[in-house]
Amino acid sequence: MHRALWYLLWLDFRGSLRSVLNIRNSWRQVVLLLLMLLFVGMIISARAFDPSGSGGGRFGAAMPFWALLYLLATWLTASADRGLVMRPAEVHFIVGGPFRSPDVITLNLVRLAFRSLISATVLSLIATAYVSSFPAALMGMWLLIVVSLLIGMIASLSARSAHTMSIKRLRRLVSMFALAGFLMLIIQAMGQLREHGEVPQISTVAAAAINTPIGRVILPPLGWMFAPLSSANFFPDACLLMPARLAVLGLLIAMVYALGGRYAEASTNRTDQSVTKRQNALRSGIAGGAGAASWTRRLRVPMPAALGGIGSVAWMQMTHSLRILPRYLIFTAAIVGLVLVVPLMVDPDRLKGWGMMSWMTGLTLYADFLLLLQLPVGFLGPVSQREMLKSLPIPSWRIVVGQLAGPLLPVLVLHSLVASLFLYLVPQQRSQVLVLSLALLPAALVVTANVNLLGMWNIIRPKALQQRDALAAGRAMASVWIFFAMLIPAIFVSAACAGLLAALTGVPMLSYLIGGSLGALLSSSIYISLLARAFRKWQPSSREGGQEEVEHDR
Repeated sequence: MHRALWYLLWLDFRGSLRSVLNIRNSWRQVVLLLLMLLFVGMIISARAFDPSGSGGGRFGAAMPFWALLYLLATWLTASADRGLVMRPAEVHFIVGGPFRSPDVITLNLVRLAFRSLISATVLSLIATAYVSSFPAALMGMWLLIVVSLLIGMIASLSARSAHTMSIKRLRRLVSMFALAGFLMLIIQAMGQLREHGEVPQISTVAAAAINTPIGRVILPPLGWMFAPLSSANFFPDACLLMPARLAVLGLLIAMVYALGGRYAEASTNRTDQSVTKRQNALRSGIAGGAGAASWTRRLRVPMPAALGGIGSVAWMQMTHSLRILPRYLIFTAAIVGLVLVVPLMVDPDRLKGWGMMSWMTGLTLYADFLLLLQLPVGFLGPVSQREMLKSLPIPSWRIVVGQLAGPLLPVLVLHSLVASLFLYLVPQQRSQVLVLSLALLPAALVVTANVNLLGMWNIIRPKALQQRDALAAGRAMASVWIFFAMLIPAIFVSAACAGLLAALTGVPMLSYLIGGSLGALLSSSIYISLLARAFRKWQPSSREGGQEEVEHDR
């Protein structure tokens, strides 16, 4: 590779390190860094003090299933060719320079290997409780991420000479067959478990998948390639066949070089698409641009009372969410499907009393979190709306309350579906399900305010601006950690209110639900005040408005 490209890699690494370490001017970044270090330290210390408690044995049989799921998720996100994307300034430098296509390919491959190592480190730390050896898991996770990216690059480079519409139709067809095959794999695994008298659960279905007719064909190669993920020891178990696995990796890299005759042109086109998508999303809040939802412009919700500006802002946000919801129906339906399928795989004995409440609460609030990441509404919406709201003569806290009403309709629909499912699963606890569904509405407000606060702090990004591939996994997990850490005050306040009300009334279950919901309402004021303060201090910039040429996901 040309010496100038090695120097470009060094500048990239130094700039990334500087952006990570440049926390002196922001107390918020210091606090978030400490929270990250705290979570990582907790995971490492738990593994160090209880080495025998790891779930390596349980994870070993299920590892090929999860590897297949990871590869399918990378393919279905339509961003598997992330390896072709560069910064616009780098494209101008490379296209105008004396660099051959192999040099440009080497530049991107070295960068992907380094970034994949960072993501693999974070994911391996999270998986410490399920693996026997962290170094082996790190090796397997790095292989998994790199293979998924190389396959995406090969598919994208192979399709460059074909007709665009033909490729789109072929990709959809392959995706449909892949999803149908994966669903059939799960059905066969559940059938085998029932034949042996076992209740299908997520962990048992994943472990039994390799013994199904489809699993015997698909999963063994994946189990061999990514075997370090479930290896008991780094040496010799994980290292024994590592040369053979690196040879497979070398074959994939050779295919990239063989297909990369016009790599600079392909990378330029893919980068232009990425930048255009980002600019459209920043200006309109929709990944496809403002015209992507033109047929829904006539939809609107009834106008509520003004309420000093709160009602007007809430109407604008609810109308915006209603108009863009069709663009996100696939992701929303996937979330709803996941939430509705998981309880069906749980042992019915666990859906009784407090077990039912724990399952319903956890699934509902986690589904709220995932749903809010999909919809660019509130403070995760277009920056142009923030600029317009900034110019209004309305106090910041009123604007914040109105903004939080944006995802109200999708959240209500999601809560209704989950409540209906649990009414079907546990009809003998109908009253408890109905009371819990009402008590979860204030908790949904806390989740919504928390997500918007992290979006205002640029920690969580809207779906349209996220890097949806393997390299984003580590950053996404870190965002989830920070999200749950930010929920700690609400959990303490809700628990205190629930305990106090139960002690005063002597009716444990009902008092816990009512007290928890009151505590959630009280704690939501903490996030609303922080959100109002952040919005009051926020000033629009040209980069946030999509006016600058910047990388799609920095």
